Amino acid sequence: MLNRHVYWSVYILDGMQRKTMAEVLKEAIERDGRSLYAIAKAAGMTYPPLYRFAHDQQGLRLETADKLATALGLVLRQGKEDELGID
Repeated sequence: MLNRHVYWSVYILDGMQRKTMAEVLKEAIERDGRSLYAIAKAAGMTYPPLYRFAHDQQGLRLETADKLATALGLVLRQGKEDELGID
């Protein structure tokens, strides 16, 4: 079985950059303009886990990351590196 990495990527002004899902979520939180409390409420989660995630104190469960991405208006696109144009 091949061990292929899958990256979650977002378009930025100077092209495509490889980012982890956590990096994408944290950047979106910073850009959002709402308080962490307001984002947590919109995502249907409590404030403490979002605070700890945003401050690199803990990760998120996949289900919670999905809710957070939706609340932040993110669309995650999965693909292999060569399909996404990542060198």
